[in-house]
Amino acid sequence: MNASLILTSIRLRFDANGRGCYHRTAGWSSLVARWAHNPKVGGSNPPPATNFHKQGNEADMANHFSALKRARQTERRTARNRANASRLRGTLRELRETIEKGDKSVAEKVYRTTVSVLDKAIQKGTLHENTASRYKSRLGKRVIAMK
Repeated sequence: MNASLILTSIRLRFDANGRGCYHRTAGWSSLVARWAHNPKVGGSNPPPATNFHKQGNEADMANHFSALKRARQTERRTARNRANASRLRGTLRELRETIEKGDKSVAEKVYRTTVSVLDKAIQKGTLHENTASRYKSRLGKRVIAMK
């Protein structure tokens, strides 16, 4: 085995638009290769120069089919969870703004849709059941207290 071989692995990195893309990175091909380039050992060679640099908080990723598939699944789930959380925040904001405007009949309609979105968020795992119950209770009290 040639100890100076470098194995390129693939890492998933998200760009500015939230899309994941795979980037090749460098790593030692084996522990033997890493030990052969250990600077503490006398007479060892320096590691080969590479242009690959780890950026941000990206995780190391294996070159296996199952790991690549998991990365794709995680990417899709992340996008789905982000959309669910965004929908929930928008609905809660809409209800709070309606309550501030002071129109009780409109607030009651928006409250019903908000409760529906909260229940869906519980089913999808975006929100814990107790947190949703607390939101419903507090917002319901505010709607009832309107004149």
